[in-house]
Amino acid sequence: MAERTVRVLLYLSVFAAIGSGIATILIAGAELPLFGSGTLALPDFETAPGFSIHSTAAGILLLLSIGHGGAALWHQLIAKQRVLARIGIGRPRR
Repeated sequence: MAERTVRVLLYLSVFAAIGSGIATILIAGAELPLFGSGTLALPDFETAPGFSIHSTAAGILLLLSIGHGGAALWHQLIAKQRVLARIGIGRPRR
């Protein structure tokens, strides 16, 4: 159950970070300096309405990623389940 919950939260935080990041760029009017001529100054993103959602989603994504990596290492090193063999690290069980 924990594995499924973390996986869903990882996906949700990725999509929330992407969506709120795009919304922040559009609301702040930064599309031209970032993707256009590049001669305009960037706006202050911290004042844009979507920035708080974006930074929160990014923080949650970071914490979940660290926890996910830690869980994989625990299963590999402590529980001896050789889960890293699924991604090509180490030998699979025979």
